[in-house]
Amino acid sequence: MKFIQSIIIAIFTACALFLALILLWSFLAEKTPIGMPFDLVATVRLLTSSPWNWRAGLVLLAIGLLLILLKMRELRREQCIAFDNPAGEVAISMDAVEDFIRRAGKEFPAVKSLMPRIQAGADGIAIAIRVDIWGGTNIPRLSEEMQNTIKNRVQDTLGINVSHVTVSVGKIVSSGEEEGETEEQQ
Repeated sequence: MKFIQSIIIAIFTACALFLALILLWSFLAEKTPIGMPFDLVATVRLLTSSPWNWRAGLVLLAIGLLLILLKMRELRREQCIAFDNPAGEVAISMDAVEDFIRRAGKEFPAVKSLMPRIQAGADGIAIAIRVDIWGGTNIPRLSEEMQNTIKNRVQDTLGINVSHVTVSVGKIVSSGEEEGETEEQQ
């Protein structure tokens, strides 16, 4: 995946540099006696008359957006929470902490799914958890238990100070929706 991503980035960079060079050259050709080695107007007319140009533009735009998203995801993975230990510095990736929180949340049978988000601050990390829960659950009690358990587990096991834990319920799922069924499908 990294190899393909590197090739695509190299192609995009080369195309951007080529386009910048042509635009700069055409500007200089108008202002100075330096001529263009080809007819820019005829080349642009030829490119725009092709029935495939808008399709190629959409493909290049989609690939460019995909590269931006992949790079942002890669940067997110590289973010770490670092702290000093008597033996030296310890760095834990944000993804590792989120995976740890997901595993800790599995011990609550009332939780169908859990999506943690972490934000590092000066006084520790803030954890925001979005949960989908099964119907009939006592939400205030579950929220309090999850907040205490996750805060204590992260602090005790990972050694990271937790400033606060926020729990938000995204969905309350009835037992009939367990297999992905809804009342409309039945």
